[in-house]
Amino acid sequence: MSMRHLILILALLSTSSIFSQSKLTTMNNHENPCDYGTEMAITDFSNGKYVMVTYGLIVSQDWDFENYYIDYMAKNYNVIMSFGGCTVLPSELCYSNKMKELLRDKFGANFFEESKEAAKQLYNSK
Repeated sequence: MSMRHLILILALLSTSSIFSQSKLTTMNNHENPCDYGTEMAITDFSNGKYVMVTYGLIVSQDWDFENYYIDYMAKNYNVIMSFGGCTVLPSELCYSNKMKELLRDKFGANFFEESKEAAKQLYNSK
C-alpha cells in the first residue's frame, strides 16, 4: 500500500468519526434516544424527506420487483426506501415507527400495502 493510499484512508476515517461525534453530541442532548429518533422523523417529514428504513434480513423471491418497488416509491411518493441491517438502535426504531405513522397519516392507513399492490400490477403489466 502506498503512502498516498494510507493518508487517504486515515483522512476518511477521521472524517467519519467527526460526523459520528456530532450526531452523538446531538443525541446525547436528549435523555431518551427514542425522543431523538421521533423528533428527527418529524423534522424530516416536515421538510419533505420521507425515509423508510427496513431492518433485519430481507427475504424476497423477486429482487427485480423489490428494486422496481423502491423506484416506484421514490418516483410516486418521494419515499426513499432503504435497508438498515440487523442491528437497530432505539433511536432508529423510533424514527422508523414515527415515519411510518406520519406516512400513513398522509397517504392513508393502508398506504404500504396499497402502494406495493399498485407497484406489482404495474410491474407485471410490463
